[in-house]
Amino acid sequence: MNSEEFAAWESRIKERAQKIWEEKGRPADGPEIFEEQARELLALEEVPDATTRPVETPSNPDEEPILALQNQGDFPGLHDQGADMGRTNDGDPQRTDDKHQ
Repeated sequence: MNSEEFAAWESRIKERAQKIWEEKGRPADGPEIFEEQARELLALEEVPDATTRPVETPSNPDEEPILALQNQGDFPGLHDQGADMGRTNDGDPQRTDDKHQ
C-alpha cells in the first residue's frame, strides 16, 4: 500500500467513524473513539473472504489428531488431588515426617 492508498484508507476510516458516531447519538468523546470499529468493518467489507477459512478434514476421520496424544499426560489425575496420601481410620491425613510428631 503506497502513501496515497494509505491516505485514502484512513479517510474512509474517518468517514465511517463519523457515521457510527452520529448513529450512536454523537457521544461527547467524539468520532475518534469509533475509528477502530470502523477499521474492522471496512476491512470485513473490502476483503470478506479474509475472515473465513475452509474447514480442514482429516484424511482418515477415524484417526485422532496428534495433539490429543501429546496432551494425554497434561490432565490432573487422582494423584494430583491427594488420593495417594496416607489416611488414618478417622479420615485425617497421616504425617509421614518426624518433625511434626
